Amino acid sequence: MKVDTTLAYTAKWLHPELFSDLDPQAIHQEYLTDYMRVDYDLDEHGVFVYQES
Repeated sequence: MKVDTTLAYTAKWLHPELFSDLDPQAIHQEYLTDYMRVDYDLDEHGVFVYQES
């Protein structure tokens, strides 16, 4: 299932109980690594959102 990174973060913020199994940071990391071909570790450098889920 392909999920937009922004949509994943927003869904988790607005409805954390519905999306308890959703990991927006993992989706974001997969997007950066697999699709953008960027060598950037979100665990090491942080994420691009104000409120981490």
